[in-house]
Amino acid sequence: MYCLRLSSSLIDHDSIHKTIADADKDNDGKISKEDWKAFVSQNPSLLMNMTLPYLKCFPYDVNWDAYCYTEVFDGQRSKAEEGMADKPSRSLVLFGDGLARFIDASHSHFHSLASLSSCGFLSLPNSPPSENEDERTVREFAVLLDACHTYSNMGQIGDSDGQEDPPKQTLPDRFMGMKAAILTNNSSLKSFSVKLGVSVLQLDELVGGCSTEVVALELLKLLGFQEGKVLDSDHFDLVFFHISDVGYMDALVGEIISEAQPGSDISSRLHLSVVMSYGNVLEGDDSKLSVSKRVDGKNSHLSVLYPLQSYAMKGGIPRKDVRHHSPMLIAQWQHAVTRKDSAKKFSFEDFMEHGGNLTIPADRFLHEIAFKLWKAPKYGA
Repeated sequence: MYCLRLSSSLIDHDSIHKTIADADKDNDGKISKEDWKAFVSQNPSLLMNMTLPYLKCFPYDVNWDAYCYTEVFDGQRSKAEEGMADKPSRSLVLFGDGLARFIDASHSHFHSLASLSSCGFLSLPNSPPSENEDERTVREFAVLLDACHTYSNMGQIGDSDGQEDPPKQTLPDRFMGMKAAILTNNSSLKSFSVKLGVSVLQLDELVGGCSTEVVALELLKLLGFQEGKVLDSDHFDLVFFHISDVGYMDALVGEIISEAQPGSDISSRLHLSVVMSYGNVLEGDDSKLSVSKRVDGKNSHLSVLYPLQSYAMKGGIPRKDVRHHSPMLIAQWQHAVTRKDSAKKFSFEDFMEHGGNLTIPADRFLHEIAFKLWKAPKYGA
């Protein structure tokens, strides 16, 4: 165990007192079991920092393998919650390519999702010079799938972090037989997905002329969710939907949330990720959309305690190519599994201030998803 002793001047006493005041509901100067139960009901991620002997005192059942919690009152849990801990999730990823700039107050479903979700950023490498729009789309998708080596073999980009040639290239090889599919109209993205062993579905057959309600049902059906039930055969583990219309995507998010109401069979197994990129970098993005945290000049004495941010590291070594601005925005939601942050809007500013995930490298995204799907052969530090 390591101990860091801080002087009184470095401790934020106001925050400490406020936290205690928030937890002490009956204002008796003490935090009783009833106070604590109410406090963690509103802030469930606190339980993840507690040890098992402490948890025995409280009416919560924590599945540490799945990193999820479910409240237990009088020994009763819903049927969906009973099955959640011993079955893998299925993942739907809505990828808004270049759409992050266009989200506004009218996109209510994005903001509703953010208020339910674990929110943060995915950092990207710098864009190569003279990269066109089509190349950018495929490159960023390759980073999301940690498949830059495969993309570099197509003669597009170099392996900036010096990774060794992986012996296995396809997603099924890398992630324990993972069955993944993608829907896109981008021909380059289709070709690249085939190289990764991802099934390319006909977008026009699924989406053409259909309402977002119908499309939401069809997407869920691909994952084995049909008529409110979870089917155990003939389904994909992971479905990507590449979208280039922000209004359409907002409406689709609303329909999916409507179908996966808390307590339903679907909500207990569906892991939804909404990923929004900024597209091509514009002038001023490096200052307006910076995720790099710098020590304030007024508090320069804290600089000795400020580490190199983890998204800029790999295997304990600084990454050679990191863009410290214009990240992908990500909100992830699965009922009773993902943490609920205090963000209220799907925006860079709100995620920066209230998102709990902060910034992780985009090439770790699929590894995190695979863990939820029970398809990660090796997970951890």
